[in-house]
Amino acid sequence: MKRCSPRLWLFACLLAGACKDDASGDDGGDDGSTAADDGSSSAGDEGSSGAGSESGSSDSGDGGSSGGAIVCDEVPVITYDTFGAGFLSTYCNGCHGALVADRKGAPAEAVFDSREQAAAYAEKILARRDPPEGVMPMPPAGGVTDDDAVRLEIWLQCFP
Repeated sequence: MKRCSPRLWLFACLLAGACKDDASGDDGGDDGSTAADDGSSSAGDEGSSGAGSESGSSDSGDGGSSGGAIVCDEVPVITYDTFGAGFLSTYCNGCHGALVADRKGAPAEAVFDSREQAAAYAEKILARRDPPEGVMPMPPAGGVTDDDAVRLEIWLQCFP
């Protein structure tokens, strides 16, 4: 399963939790315990609730990653039409558009004019958001909000 940064995971969990129906009628108040609190909450699962507790179990064997994996069933649906096309147009296609004359070093084959083209580069796009030292991040000028970075990761990992 692919992994994301802790900050992105936290946002995705918060976003997913805000969208879920609460059949119990609980308003989310801070009474400290609920009838569902059976004491199985694990120590060290700081900040876990709902989706977070599931990610805690998939976090083993990673050797120090503190982020959880995106659970696609627990995040809002984000598609090329609702997010990807606008994001790519704003942040990527100034260099990665098919008709761009000055690609500023972008490889000729790295074109993101369609959902299929972007999906083919999903792993590379996500890797360039927070690359290792010495590798240029994308977009080079920055400017992507934290919320859009989360949406990008959800879209490319869950709904490409």
